[in-house]
Amino acid sequence: MSLNEPKHHRHHLHHYLNDERNERSLLERREETIESTTQNAPTLRQSSSNSSNSFGYHRSSTSRLPPPPSSSSSSSTSSMQRSQSIDDRSNIATSTKTPKTILIDGSFENDIDENDQLDHQTTMFDTSTEIGTDAIESTTSALAVPSILTRTPVLTSSFLSPTTFQFFDRNENEMIERQNIFHPYNHRCPPNNFSSYSSGSFRTRNCFDFDWKKLLKRMTIIVIFFVLLVTIYQSFLIVTFQCENLSIINPNRRLHSKISNKKNPSIDSIQSFQMKLCDELFWISFKNLNHSEDDSLKLIDQNWIDYNRSLSSSLSVDDYAYPWPNVRLPSFIRPIHYDLFMMPDFHTLLNDGNVSIDFEIESNRRVSKFLVIHTKKLDIIQVKLLHRKSNEIIETIRIKRLARCLKLEQLYIELDDDYSLLSSHLYRLIIKFRRKIDDKLEGFYLSSYFNREKNQEKFLMTTHFEPTLARTAFPCFDEPAMKASFRLIMVHDPEFRAYFNTEKISETNKIIGGQVKVVSQFERTVPMSTYLVAFIVCDFASIEIQKSNSMIAIENFAQQSIDRIESIESDATISNKNVRIRALIPFGQERNAEFALNAAKIILNYFENFFKIPYPLKKLDLVAVPDFGAGAMENWGLITFRMTTLLYNKEESSSEVKEQVAIVVAHEIAHQWFGNLVTMDWWNDLWLNEGFASFVENLGVDHFLPEWRMLDQFVISTSQQALALDSLLTSHPINTSVANPADIEETFDLISYKKGSCLIRMIVGFLGLDNLQQGLANYLNKYKYKTAKTSQLWESFSEVSDSLSINVSAIMDTWIFQKGYPLVTVRWSEDSQSLIVKQQPFISSLDPDEFERLKYLFDNTEESKQLKQKWIVPITLISNDAINRNVYWLETEQINIPLRKISNNWLKLNVNQSGFYRVNYEKVIWRELIRFLMTTKPDQHRLSPSDRAGLIDDALTLMRIGYLDVSVAMDLTKYLESNEQDYVPWETLLSQIGIIDSIMPQNLIFHRYVLRLIQKMITKLGWYEESGENLFDKKLRSLILKAAVFYGDKSSIQKAQNYFNEWIDENRSVPTNIRDIVYSAGIEHGTDREWNFSWRKYLNTTIVSEKRLLLGVLGSTRNIHLLSIYLQSSLNRSLVRPQDFYYVIQNVARNPYGRDLAWKFVRSNWHTIYEMLGLGSFALDTIVSETTWHFSTEFELNEVRKFFDSVQIGSGKQALRQSLEKIRANIFWKRNIQPQLIDWLERESINPTKNTIIIPHSVIHSTKHLNRSRW
Repeated sequence: MSLNEPKHHRHHLHHYLNDERNERSLLERREETIESTTQNAPTLRQSSSNSSNSFGYHRSSTSRLPPPPSSSSSSSTSSMQRSQSIDDRSNIATSTKTPKTILIDGSFENDIDENDQLDHQTTMFDTSTEIGTDAIESTTSALAVPSILTRTPVLTSSFLSPTTFQFFDRNENEMIERQNIFHPYNHRCPPNNFSSYSSGSFRTRNCFDFDWKKLLKRMTIIVIFFVLLVTIYQSFLIVTFQCENLSIINPNRRLHSKISNKKNPSIDSIQSFQMKLCDELFWISFKNLNHSEDDSLKLIDQNWIDYNRSLSSSLSVDDYAYPWPNVRLPSFIRPIHYDLFMMPDFHTLLNDGNVSIDFEIESNRRVSKFLVIHTKKLDIIQVKLLHRKSNEIIETIRIKRLARCLKLEQLYIELDDDYSLLSSHLYRLIIKFRRKIDDKLEGFYLSSYFNREKNQEKFLMTTHFEPTLARTAFPCFDEPAMKASFRLIMVHDPEFRAYFNTEKISETNKIIGGQVKVVSQFERTVPMSTYLVAFIVCDFASIEIQKSNSMIAIENFAQQSIDRIESIESDATISNKNVRIRALIPFGQERNAEFALNAAKIILNYFENFFKIPYPLKKLDLVAVPDFGAGAMENWGLITFRMTTLLYNKEESSSEVKEQVAIVVAHEIAHQWFGNLVTMDWWNDLWLNEGFASFVENLGVDHFLPEWRMLDQFVISTSQQALALDSLLTSHPINTSVANPADIEETFDLISYKKGSCLIRMIVGFLGLDNLQQGLANYLNKYKYKTAKTSQLWESFSEVSDSLSINVSAIMDTWIFQKGYPLVTVRWSEDSQSLIVKQQPFISSLDPDEFERLKYLFDNTEESKQLKQKWIVPITLISNDAINRNVYWLETEQINIPLRKISNNWLKLNVNQSGFYRVNYEKVIWRELIRFLMTTKPDQHRLSPSDRAGLIDDALTLMRIGYLDVSVAMDLTKYLESNEQDYVPWETLLSQIGIIDSIMPQNLIFHRYVLRLIQKMITKLGWYEESGENLFDKKLRSLILKAAVFYGDKSSIQKAQNYFNEWIDENRSVPTNIRDIVYSAGIEHGTDREWNFSWRKYLNTTIVSEKRLLLGVLGSTRNIHLLSIYLQSSLNRSLVRPQDFYYVIQNVARNPYGRDLAWKFVRSNWHTIYEMLGLGSFALDTIVSETTWHFSTEFELNEVRKFFDSVQIGSGKQALRQSLEKIRANIFWKRNIQPQLIDWLERESINPTKNTIIIPHSVIHSTKHLNRSRW
């Protein structure tokens, strides 16, 4: 991109403002300026008139719009383009002048000594200058934009540095540039008039010294003119209607056209072109339908809020009230096929389209007088309804009127009195529409990336429709059960190519509106839900697996040469030889897609064999989208990914990045069966899609790379996270009712994904993997290309479990329709001849006394019912004798398991953590387990890594809420110091320790204990990788060293800083698997120099994993000023992509030095955050949760509640409820458990120091301790 700005001279006039002796010199300089700028005056005047403010100084506008085709040959195309807001893309300035980068200290990069000159695409931040708090909060514009990603190449700060602005001389029509004197230490304002120069004097003015009367007069004229325009517009389109909450659309007019046809000459020729391409897609004006010009046909564009109100009893048809009073569409309408025509324009950012929908009325329905269809943010231009028989048109059905419900996002179509829709008849609905394309990361939206080879910003348009966003791209029956087939005709500029779910049939050139356009037509899809439709218009490289020669071909769609790169080993067992697997990526990222492509090939073949159903399409595309709100999306045949979840650079990316790419690829490919082939009937059964995909992804990756031990990692990656969230009173059942799009968005959480997958794993535990596989094959074959419900899945499992006498439906319904899970308590009977096993609901925010009190206090409330829930629990058992292969079913509150107690006999329930519950033992059993762990060598464990991790997770969780003594839980952790060398238990321990540390941060005595536990592992693992190390060894080293640095091990910090300094001073690359540790330590314990260097690296790198890593570690600094700059940068799209906005806030909130700052930032900028992310963004949940959950005082609890009560929160409501519950649990912890932990730590510590940061001694002794129990 280039900074397009006219050449001009720079004068620093503020040096003369208070010195009359320099007045003559000033006049001479002004005359020189006028002479030197005369030739550029027209350009300057135009620029000034476009964006001058009330003070007369100029701020140049910006643009993100790509240049028109005619500009591609200009000599300026090799330079950067100036960025502009999404609504002002048509104003593009052109220039080749290279900008100067403005530094925090106010200097310009080009003024720096050549030896010390910075990279011309970056900005340094120098915090040596002290700046007030207000200035810190206003530093967004102080960040200079990199030339590689900039949409706004230079942003200046009126607070941090004197900045050059342009001033317009009204008398002489000349542009004069002055240095901005809006400086925190200079409160003078620039003059709006320079006529005083000619009289030999120079007058300075105060900021408030201007003519208010003139300003008010001009504002009055503007307001009157605006009101007049609005009045004319309303009189033309709008009439008053009795029902204030109903919007009626006039089908006789082209409504809501935001850009006239005169501004888009190609629009006029679209209609005739559509008639030729689309089967029977012709348009007849509604004026020819013999409709009377009734006022009721005109538009009232108001939000229909009270949609249950009956507007007129005379409109009731066949027991159905009209308008349709339901969030669900009428079930008697069955769509069969969609023909889509799309013509997006990258210059006007408009998409003109039409859709032809074939549908029928179910046979059990007599007649219907209306249709209901989804539409949102679409300008409906024309609507036509045809009665069809096969391919023949029987008649055109007259439409009486249309009504739109904005709240329900629905369009109602009422038929004329003489017409009805008959059962079992075929109809065609044709709608012509227009949509403004934005960059909100939803629906059909705009994205971009920087092509370094061409030195320009490249644009693309892509889609994301899940869950309810297809309706924003085209009118449709946007419910998962309303499956249909789709065909697409995409008209686009010749420099782009179009992609769809299916293969392309043809690609031809047409002249439309005097311009050459490409018409891409695609094959018909299999029946699928609307949220799986996807289309992309882009200029990407293509990497394809050629099965004939097992080579990867790079195809340059911009007519560049075709190259060959290294081959990828072929998998000869792929069952469907016709499937073409292809990666679509931005140019320059070709080799980084090889790993994902190879993984997709092997995993796709594995799933075909596992599910016993071939992949049904001819191709599978993996697309790396630069701006993408989710991690990935399983669009059938056209899977879209964030670049960070698809691209892996083997030289620069860590093993964890490699693992993450494989997992996400496997997850999305699993969806091609679970979700695509068989889809949940409604969003309340979302877990059927996400839960299964989250489980079988582990099977796919385990087949791809068995040494990664995915099933062992399942405990830490899935089970423990799900157990933590589902233990809250504010959790929800897996199968939960949803009524609107916001509710649907909230179901996309860890409950649907991770708890769902945990329940599938639990079924494997008592049913067996072979039986599960056969049951899934039966289920997929029976309901393929259809939708299914949870009950139908249980039926398929029951078919293979009859021989086991297991009623799958009865068991699993207790887990699906109830939230939470049980705490199973175990103790020996009085005669020591049996185990007494008992269950109760586990609520992590209620201590034992509070649990019992609430259980009976409000007997009929929802909370009390939850506290009395029971599950059918599969109990498995292992002891020092042997693994008990039996499964005991805990169906009531308590059972007895016959087992004789033997001296020194340890036992553990929930073998391999296969069941979704926690276990608490009486003290004697806990002590036997601790003794066994302390005396068993690492290579002699009879307990698996998952079992040991489960003990740690259960013990420390139970300790935090008072179910287990601190001494028992903490004594258990001591075994890891000498007898644990596996990654899974260590990850569990350090995760639990991190939770405790977040509640009582910077407690040195606690940190010392953690360092004592990991010291031997630090010595054993070291900082250097050995050849042949597996993934677990690499992950364990990274985990231990990260903890060593975080908790203050001096030698580890010094080692990390040495690596960091070598990176800065010698450009020596840091090993990839310790890179996050080194970067974080260098920034946290470094100065401005280290932060500035990392910021520059973040701006300039093109390796997506490196960019993501650097963006994260920048939040590690202890410098509050730099953290403020970091937070403010997240609001600047040219510096931080919208998809990563929440990530910045999250990293500051996790920094003990930045927590309060992050919370303050969120409160101050909530409306901006809400506007950026939208109503249903999952990022809202993350921001709400990450900035609040660690609070632990009543004041903070009330502050959080009060703030969010005063603002809109959208889909973040559930996250807020959960955060409030966690804060209350933290308050309990600080009052009751933390003093006990401090006591235990002091007893364990040999020399507690005076600098230990703990709660005040008086508070400890005034805190009521929990009563000791046998648990």
